[in-house]
Amino acid sequence: MVTSGCPVAAVRWWWAGSVRRVITARVDPAELSDAWTTASTRLRGSDAVRRIWDRDHTVFGDDPTEVVDRLGWLRAPADAQEQWPHWALVADEIVDGASDRELRSVTDVVVLGMGGSSLFPEVLARSFEPGDGFPSITVLDSTHPAAVARVTAALDPERTLVVVASKSGSTIETRSHLEHFWARAPIGRRFVAVTDPGSGLESLARERGFRAVLYGDPEIGGRFAAMSAFGMVPAALMGLDATTMLDTAEETLELLGPDVPADEHPGAQLGALIAVAAMAGRDKLTLHLDERIESFGSWLEQLIAESTGKQGVGILPVLGDGVGAADPSGRLHVLVGDTGIDPGTLDGPWVELQIEEPEDLGAQVVLWEFATVVAGIVLGINPFDQPDVESAKREARGLLDGRVATGPGTATGAGESSLADALAALRIGDAVGDRRVRRPGTRGAACSCTSRCCLRGPASPSPSGSGRVSCTRPVSSTRAVPTATW
Repeated sequence: MVTSGCPVAAVRWWWAGSVRRVITARVDPAELSDAWTTASTRLRGSDAVRRIWDRDHTVFGDDPTEVVDRLGWLRAPADAQEQWPHWALVADEIVDGASDRELRSVTDVVVLGMGGSSLFPEVLARSFEPGDGFPSITVLDSTHPAAVARVTAALDPERTLVVVASKSGSTIETRSHLEHFWARAPIGRRFVAVTDPGSGLESLARERGFRAVLYGDPEIGGRFAAMSAFGMVPAALMGLDATTMLDTAEETLELLGPDVPADEHPGAQLGALIAVAAMAGRDKLTLHLDERIESFGSWLEQLIAESTGKQGVGILPVLGDGVGAADPSGRLHVLVGDTGIDPGTLDGPWVELQIEEPEDLGAQVVLWEFATVVAGIVLGINPFDQPDVESAKREARGLLDGRVATGPGTATGAGESSLADALAALRIGDAVGDRRVRRPGTRGAACSCTSRCCLRGPASPSPSGSGRVSCTRPVSSTRAVPTATW
């Protein structure tokens, strides 16, 4: 880390990269400077970075559960590089129809998945064009009847490949989606499973004769799985050459390696800053994203919120709020890419991360994964477990079985509160989410849903011809990303 001589704000600069600067940042910690320095010093003193790489669970706590078996993301880009030729070959055969002359060519791929199994494929589908002759990608991550009906009507079952993505293989929403599409066209060669070895989905896929079963890493949690099969298989199917994205991810992991002291480590520094901000009341991590990678925010939102939101603490990612949004004293601003915002106009601390080229998303993924893990250490929580998610699943299953009583303090009781009662319970500093999500085939219009109940897919049909394309072709803009000037 280098401190600049900026006369106005205490701006700190990071840069790293052997061939080019894959991590470039400017930071103004403002009033958080002392707490940030203290957290960095403690991380260095405890050798936290090396202990993460050594899979030492004690850096998180005494219990090794969901720690020692959740650090596979550290090797995910390298493992994906080894698997990429196989994934690309499977995709090429599907598009060419080389092994199924009796089946019609594939024009669309629908990815069935929830959370970490679907969010990064959505980022790719919204950030890059399919390769020439490769299918468009649509992600189905909702059980809302209107959403399911809409995507079903939009896809020709004779020309659609269905990718069923579930690490456990037992995700009820994804299995329900599978049965829906299977009933519509029960042809095994039109289905691909992405799952962890030994799952129930693998067995079902073998039984039904799926075209392929491609494996995830059991030591990677869903929200950390972007650089594994769950993110890269859809990349192959849409004709991307993701090797450059994986290269930047690998290079970044080298820069985040075990020998880098915490106070010189971009991942540790970013993680420490967002954690001490939350502890100081700036728990609304307000993300401003370059419009070309706007969908990256949804993946980042889940990574941070689900990893840190537990045990009465947490960081709340906020997407889409403008510079002058309410509660400025509760925010830490993060600008990613060319946002058109002058950080000097922001009220309070900020971080600015530059992206020189679209494939730098690989670097951003591993940077934020490491930062989120370090934030968990500073906050005193395990970033890999999800106790509230599991308890919600138990209550939902109980509700379906008729075993959960309604009333105050229960999930169903909370759900039956009126809007007026819910609003009356809010305190200063609380946040209310109103997510407006886009319909398939649109990039600007939004529906009026207040949850993730609409599907997002690419706006344009896949072009004709053939050929795998590089990850340097963003859909939403042709503007060049300016390189850093420092």
